[in-house]
Amino acid sequence: MANPAIGEIRCPFTGEVSEVCRAKSGKFPMYYRNSQVGIIHGKASGFQNWLLGNATIFSPGQKKSEPEESHKVPGELPDDKKTGNDNAPDEKETGLLDWFFSDDEEDES
Repeated sequence: MANPAIGEIRCPFTGEVSEVCRAKSGKFPMYYRNSQVGIIHGKASGFQNWLLGNATIFSPGQKKSEPEESHKVPGELPDDKKTGNDNAPDEKETGLLDWFFSDDEEDES
């Protein structure tokens, strides 16, 4: 029998709301189940911290909630950081190495 869900999280890979579960034993007890990709069980403390920081953990007696349509995927870039942004600069800033390796030859008279 599968471990009962103790919370839920939106999977950053599929966008699906997934059940957060606690393993019966082991150094890294938290994982989540996703119907599209299976069990996601990170074997590092960083994954455990990410899961605790981004999951909705149920309180005792709380029922599973309905997924929110407007919920953003954890780790998703803010709107102003996505490509195709209207606020993005038109030209790339150039530095010393760009100048040094550029093909532009200036006339020195």
